[in-house]
This record gives sequence, C-alpha cells and structure tokens, in this order.
Amino acid sequence: MKLKLFLKNHASLSLALASLMIFSLFGTISVIQSQKYYYRIHRPAEQLSDISFESEGDKIVELSGIETNADETVLTLKSVQPGSGRIHVKYTITRGTYTNTITETTYVNVLKAGLIFARKDGFDYAGFNTTYWGLTTIFGLAAFFFIWLRKEYQKDAYYSFRSIACCASILLFSILFLIYLAAGLSTLILPYVQTAKLLIVITKNLMLAYSLLTIPFVVVFAIALAISNVKLIRHEGKRLANMLGIGIAVALAVGTAVNVMLFFAAYRTHSVAFTVTYAVYSAGFAIFQVLLIGSIITCLQAAYHKVPYDKDYIIILGCAIRKDGTLFPLIRGRVDRAVDFWNKQYQATGKKAVFVPSGGQGDDEIIAEAKAMEQYLLEQGIPQELILAEDKSTTTHENMKFSKELIDARTENASIAYSTTNYHVFRSGLLAQEVGVKADGIGARTKWYFWPNAMIREVVGVFSRQSVSQWLFIIGLILLSGLAGYAYTLIY
Repeated sequence: MKLKLFLKNHASLSLALASLMIFSLFGTISVIQSQKYYYRIHRPAEQLSDISFESEGDKIVELSGIETNADETVLTLKSVQPGSGRIHVKYTITRGTYTNTITETTYVNVLKAGLIFARKDGFDYAGFNTTYWGLTTIFGLAAFFFIWLRKEYQKDAYYSFRSIACCASILLFSILFLIYLAAGLSTLILPYVQTAKLLIVITKNLMLAYSLLTIPFVVVFAIALAISNVKLIRHEGKRLANMLGIGIAVALAVGTAVNVMLFFAAYRTHSVAFTVTYAVYSAGFAIFQVLLIGSIITCLQAAYHKVPYDKDYIIILGCAIRKDGTLFPLIRGRVDRAVDFWNKQYQATGKKAVFVPSGGQGDDEIIAEAKAMEQYLLEQGIPQELILAEDKSTTTHENMKFSKELIDARTENASIAYSTTNYHVFRSGLLAQEVGVKADGIGARTKWYFWPNAMIREVVGVFSRQSVSQWLFIIGLILLSGLAGYAYTLIY
C-alpha cells in the first residue's frame, strides 16, 4: 500500500528510478559485451580469402578470432590498451574469374575500462543490441506505468490535468515502444544492419516518426474541424472564436510539412543549426500533438462517463438565455439532461435529487439564468421543494463555488452531479475541484458542427490554467531534444 501511494505521489521520480534500474542492468551487460568488437564483412564466406588485420601505430586492439557463415564473416577484436587509432582489414573477393583485393580502414577508440568503440558505418560498439533493447523495455514500461497511473488518478480526481498528461504519455511512449520494437526486430531478421548508428538515427528521428504516424489522425481531424467550422460560421457568423478549429487544422497540416522539410534540410546539409532546429521543432510539435490528442480523448471520456445513481444534488450550469427569459436550445439541453438523469436515478434507486440551477443575471437578460431554468423545471413537473436556485454566479468557477455554499448549508458530505454541455464537462470538473466540489459531470448533446470548435476552446482553456512549473517541464523536454540533436552532430 505504501509503495502504491509513493508511485502515485512521486510518479516522475518512480519512473526515473525504475528506468535507471533497468538501464543499469542492461548497461552493465552492454559494458561487458563491449570489451570486444565484432568487425563484420558482409560477404559470403566462399567469396573471401586472404583475410588479414593490422593496427596502425600503437597496438590498441588485436584479432582474437574469425567466424564465418553463409552471409558474412566476423572478426572478433579485443582491447589491448587504452587509446585511439586506425585499423586496417584486408581481404580478397573472388567471384568466378573476378578477383579484387579490398582494404577497409576503421577508426577505433578504446577506453580505460577496455570498451571498444568504432566508426564503421557510423558509431558502433558490441553492446549496441543490449542498449537498444534496454531502451525499448523502458519505453514499454513507461507506457504500462502511465496506463496504471491514469486509472489510479481518476479514482481520486476524475477531472484533472494529470489525466491529460497521463493520456498523452501513454500515446507517446506506446508509439516510441512500437517504433523501437519494430526496428529492433528488423535487426534480428537482417543481421547486417546491427550497428549503433541505427540507434542514433532512430532516436534522432523518433519525434518525426511519431508525427508521420499520426498523419491519418491529422488529416481526418483537420478535415472534420474545417467542415464543422464552415458550418458553424454559416450559422453563428464570422467571429474569431468560431474560426479556432480552422486555425488548429492549419497548424497541424503546416506543422507536419515543416517537420518533414527541416528533416531533409538537416539530412542534406549536415548543418549543426539545421539539425538542432529540427530536433527542437520535432520534439515541440510531437508534444503539442500528444497533448492535443490526449486532451481530446480525456474530454470525450469525461463527456460520456457513466455517473452512478447516488446523487443528492444536481447542479445545472447556466449560460445565455433569450431576451424574453426563456431558454435557448443550449441551456435547455443542460436542463433536459439533468431531468433525464434525475428520472433514471429515481427509477433505479427511488432517490430524489435536488436540482441546483446556477447562473446570475447578465446585463442583457431580464431575469437570472437560474430563475429561467427554475421556471422551466417547474413546467416539466419538478416540485418546487426539489429546486434550490443559485442566482448570483457569473462564471463557471462561481457556479461551482456558490452552489457548494448552498448545498453545504443544507447537507454535509452530499453526493453531487453537475449538468452541462458535453464539450464543457471536463473543464467544469477542473473548476469544481478548485473550489472543493467533488462531483460527476453529465454531458448534454449539442449540434454536431458546434462540438469540435467548442471542444478546442475548452482544451485551450484547460491549458491556460496550468502552472508555470508544468510549462517549464515541457520546455525542458524540448531543449533536451535540441541537446540530443547537437550531440548527434558531434558523433557524425
């Protein structure tokens, strides 16, 4: 139980420690393996003859054995002393009447611990596969850890930014694990690609690979946003808020295109500036994507979350009403959803919840939104004694705060639900928790063309409320990617 509590309260530290333990294990094995180096000649054994090896300058490595098989010949080198220098491998190829003598030169570096690193077809060492599978294991562990962590967080607080962060982490680490797994399996099928360069190249381009794998989502999502926004603008007018979805769709499409262009620019020019810029941009864009997708998944899950039939009160969040005091379809949908839940709970358990219509009077409204909703509830046959109107609030935050004060004055430890439009459920839950209201959200349907743009607005609203430390953490990850890009330029 104490371990479970520690994992929940110190998630990042727990994952870091577990990753360190796994990497230490695989790293130790990799160090032992790297005491030797396997120089591979990718030629069938029957074509090779007169294989020789010599070390230039100080003898830092020596040949300890030659192994041949159908596809390649492997020279096993072992360290003699620390240092660096060139080695030369000479062999003759014979194919029919064709004969050719080839000399290959490779730069080798031997560390004090006896580890051998070579620059053959890129940066290479014998413990590469072990390191590779260690990283693959860490990515897989991280994905499963965040799946577990998200379930645990939702038991305590169903509506929290931690749910979004966990969902985004699940997406990111799952895809990274699958990319590494697929590449690792390819080295088993095609042994001649077993080089540390594969690890470096894959790591460098992980975020680009993620972005490319999400292209189907980007295309579908961008088209859906554009279509819904065009419909929304026709019905609601050309307002900046109504064009947010189109802006996100364009950002996703352009962002993916820029990512690909930066990749080719870095690849062709080998420029430090392009490589670092590409690394920073691809990481930032990938984080933006996973957070966006994670937010949408979490908001959808919140909107269709099954609420238990044990509620004492149902808060109905207000919004604009007509000039004559009657309800627009949007706010009427919230009240109807609350009544529908009330009826289902009564049929299932016999429990009668009290309605708390919440909303003050706007400058252009003749009565408070709460009073307009109260009148509508009475028209639906709800008894007056089951209605507790809160008519002072002007924001969702105040809806929750003032409604809680009314409820606490009547009932201790009340079980509460709140009814709002489906796209608004998650952010309302966040605001409820800020004022100490532990409640379940009930989502009312809205018009199909209104939902995508409204959902994006809610996601923007969620992110605008995050702390500076959370944004600094994200910026730190992006800068770390830039540092990795710079390290790549030093190796190659």
